[in-house]
Amino acid sequence: MKGEFQLRLYQVHEDGGYEQMIGTQLSHFAGVLPAVGDTLTIWHTGSPYSYFEVVGRHFIEPREGTFGWAIMVRGFYPDSHFLELIRQWVSDTEQLG
Repeated sequence: MKGEFQLRLYQVHEDGGYEQMIGTQLSHFAGVLPAVGDTLTIWHTGSPYSYFEVVGRHFIEPREGTFGWAIMVRGFYPDSHFLELIRQWVSDTEQLG
């Protein structure tokens, strides 16, 4: 029997291992599946933003259980232009709020 659909983000570590970061629905990304080359800026409670690049995605449909997309990401250190974009986004959001 099939389980429900899930989208899972996995961080790829330097040693080649994977760590699940989030298990969610496609609606978490406004219905858009992150593609290879996309960048994600994620706020972690109690810590600063973390920055990731999508390096792979794989649809997994096991015989039974949860099925869906595994999105593989690698962390990166953003340059000053990227950080300015994030700062501007936060500023614009505060002004709208």
